[in-house]
Amino acid sequence: MSKRFLSCITIFLISYSLIFSGDLVRLAKVELGDSQTRNQLETLQLKIVDIDKTHLTTTLDDEDVVFLNQNNIVYDLLSEVIGEDELFMLSQKRKNRNSIKFDELQRVHEFENFSLVRAKEQPSVYSADIRLIPLVKNNSYFKNEKVRYNSVQSDALDELINSIITEINAESVRGYIQGLQDFGTRFLRHPNRKEVSLWIKNQFELMGYTDVVLDSFMVGSYRQYNVVATYPATTNSEKVIVIGGHHDSITSESLSDVNAPAPGADDNASGTTAVLETARAIMNSNFESEVTIKFVTFAAEELGLYGAFDYAGKAADAGMDIKFMINHDMISNTSRSLENSLVNVNYYTGSEVYRDLALTNLQKFSAIGGVPGNSNSASSDSYPFYSNGFNVVYFAENDFSNYYHSSEDLIDRYSMEYCAEVIKASAATLITGAIAPDQVSNFDIVDAGDGSTLELIWDYNTEPDVVTYKIQVGTSEGVYTQEYETTENTYSITGLSEGQAYYVGISAVDADGYESFTTERSKIPYSIPLAPSDFTVEPIMYAVNLSWSPNEEQDLAGYNIYRGYLDSEDHVKINDEIITETQFNDHELMSGVYYEYIVKAIDTDGNESESSEVLTSRAVTLDGGILLVDETTDGDGSIQSPTDDEVDDFYNSILSGYQKTNFDLQAQQKIGLADLGAYSAVIWHGDDKTDHQALQFVDEIKKYLDFGGNFLYSGFRPSKTFDGTSNLSEEFDEGDFIYDYLKIDWIKYNLLAKFKGVIGVNPGYNSFSADENKLQPDSDFHFSGVEAIVPQSNAIEMFQYDSDYQPPSPQGALRGMIVGVEYLGEDFKL
Repeated sequence: MSKRFLSCITIFLISYSLIFSGDLVRLAKVELGDSQTRNQLETLQLKIVDIDKTHLTTTLDDEDVVFLNQNNIVYDLLSEVIGEDELFMLSQKRKNRNSIKFDELQRVHEFENFSLVRAKEQPSVYSADIRLIPLVKNNSYFKNEKVRYNSVQSDALDELINSIITEINAESVRGYIQGLQDFGTRFLRHPNRKEVSLWIKNQFELMGYTDVVLDSFMVGSYRQYNVVATYPATTNSEKVIVIGGHHDSITSESLSDVNAPAPGADDNASGTTAVLETARAIMNSNFESEVTIKFVTFAAEELGLYGAFDYAGKAADAGMDIKFMINHDMISNTSRSLENSLVNVNYYTGSEVYRDLALTNLQKFSAIGGVPGNSNSASSDSYPFYSNGFNVVYFAENDFSNYYHSSEDLIDRYSMEYCAEVIKASAATLITGAIAPDQVSNFDIVDAGDGSTLELIWDYNTEPDVVTYKIQVGTSEGVYTQEYETTENTYSITGLSEGQAYYVGISAVDADGYESFTTERSKIPYSIPLAPSDFTVEPIMYAVNLSWSPNEEQDLAGYNIYRGYLDSEDHVKINDEIITETQFNDHELMSGVYYEYIVKAIDTDGNESESSEVLTSRAVTLDGGILLVDETTDGDGSIQSPTDDEVDDFYNSILSGYQKTNFDLQAQQKIGLADLGAYSAVIWHGDDKTDHQALQFVDEIKKYLDFGGNFLYSGFRPSKTFDGTSNLSEEFDEGDFIYDYLKIDWIKYNLLAKFKGVIGVNPGYNSFSADENKLQPDSDFHFSGVEAIVPQSNAIEMFQYDSDYQPPSPQGALRGMIVGVEYLGEDFKL
């Protein structure tokens, strides 16, 4: 074997293709654990896919996985590596998801209220009953913070609410629902969609609203119109409450015939009416709101929550300070007497207090009862607000309509009295939120480091009538035994017990005595520092870089670094002076030697923390000869299925005389820059068609090549191995590893193509055929599964695909195409 051959990459083979254009992640269920674990998880900004009291279902990238492993946080992987932009939440208002079958969808995991499915691109809509929401639109992240319900009711507030909701009545509700039903259809592709929005706009203007706009957006080639009426605050507060419901309607027939009847009385003229009727009651009462109220009816909900996503996205981008959003979707159907009727109050993670407030208001101001509904529902317009980080609550009928999404969804089938009672409770929730102070924000607790003191800090509440803050402390969640008060935004709690978890709640109180919800966080006071977290080690040229997150103790002096040999119990401090930064480069290393590292925090009294996790690394030196990475599946010894020993014997034979180290990826399960960077060349073989692990280590291979390494790859399907592809042909672009580093422009594959050997293209590359002793005679000594690759202009063509079959036959379809690429750059060699 020539040295020239060792400094190139030989690629024979083919693919199976699905290009990941988004971030690669794993779906996982993470144990929330104790207070300290939750504080650690908060630093990762993990996306909430689903959550309960003990577990968070989320997506993890490689760095998240490293963090969880380093900090011994328990998690279960629910999927392998997957492109986040391929994941969709499939939900319905009715729980019959199992009845939906789409050939283009792959179910990844089932949750209580939705399915997580995978698709190559935005799936087509085959049913009027489903919502398919791209997971990448979910920007709701886990925080170790609880918001607890405080009753802000008083006799004065009750009197105010009652004076306003007496305006709400069944006849007015009937008028709005009938007016919307009379359009015949409000389907988002029908030509009347602007007429519907103008009708709603006119209703607001007849009430006396002067700031009413049509907020337009596009769904495909169809322009849609949200309707937004603004009721201004009487103060200079920038807070906003959004009260909404969608005004479009649909039936299954609408998907093929836009003129098909879709009267949508319950779904969702009733929800639109909640917005209109509440707006009318507020205006008629001259309500003095301390926040701005946005009354919004959303377009294009039925095929993907488009109107709400557009409005909530614009609001988030503009920095709109939305206190909370109230959603209404199907609120006019009941099969029971009014006094026995129920409404579901659907709720969202972090917004449970608004569920509690709504349930309280149903009891106090409505003739019907309320029950907690679904959590984190992705089936209605509240979800886009939740996914953009806003608080939400969502009213929906408890007795689901039998005429859902049909031409029989007509007003005479529903109870206008029931609908009015739902609206009264919703309006009471709106009024309470518009009067009570907002909860405190950016609340944090810092350990003073003396074992008995916690320092609290939060942002001042910007509402002009807030006069004080109430602080409550206890040793159980939501159970407080001590209470303090301050007008400042900082406070020191002293006299605490070391090692005890404390739960601290803060609320704002205004001049009228109304109190905000309580924001609760927890912390444990210690006299010695906590072990540093987020500890990582990264090989660099002739050194190892160590980094970690800063400790929060107020009496922190700095950190000490300890190093030892692999599997040694002795770790020696290597810094002469206390390190005050949160990173350190260790240069005093021997080539090719693995070292173990730990970091400890130290305070001003000289107290040293427990050790961080022990991490192992070594420097990049590129001087250790060849690393032979075995990714080939261990076979049974049959034809084209060699055993591990047979594969090892083959490579040991052709590499005899070279300095070589074996690395069995099948056994080790992972490989990193510390493993690769000590070697001048890496030979990576994956000589099988099915098992491909390299994709999850692409970033480590990139790092190796960025340091100037030499990399040779041999395998059947490089585009599957390094890009996860599945198409029969695929072009690659800048940003793709296979394009930037393997110098492949595009690939082509044919399932029936038959491969015999290669024809050398340039001098130095000899033609050769497959070993007939390793093939079945009935295959005419050909085999399948070899991918054709087209290199970029700065790479060299090495070999052509050889076959006894001629084009245009399927067996000869790839004959003459390239199957080997070489790149000898100044930056790296392949």
